[in-house]
Amino acid sequence: MLAGLPQAPSRYNPVEHLETAKKRQKIVMSVMLKNGYIR
Repeated sequence: MLAGLPQAPSRYNPVEHLETAKKRQKIVMSVMLKNGYIR
């Protein structure tokens, strides 16, 4: 979740917007996987 926060900290704040933060987390993780940053 931390990797998605810089884009829009208030919008992706998991305390206030848990579902939005989780969706952003999935997007960030899939992009990182696609680009070879994680396996």
